[in-house]
Amino acid sequence: MVYKYFNNLAFIVIILSLLIVLSSCASRTSYNELCYICDRTPTFKYVTAKGTDRYYCESHCSKCGVCDVKATSNYTNLLDFHVFTCDKHKK
Repeated sequence: MVYKYFNNLAFIVIILSLLIVLSSCASRTSYNELCYICDRTPTFKYVTAKGTDRYYCESHCSKCGVCDVKATSNYTNLLDFHVFTCDKHKK
């Protein structure tokens, strides 16, 4: 009886821990810094390949820079500038 109680308790603790970890990874933190392109707030922080912090508003980091569909990835180009792209236009 006691073994079954601890087994159920351990299962609940593991599930709750996973939910907390997964929910914290899914959210993006917004900042009050100005957007690197249009000076709007709130923004999201991205770090370039050279280690520079850049802040972009939702309208600039959510759409592909080539075709205006939803952006799924980003990379830093040779000018140390972020490029947001969809799967079709990924590197």
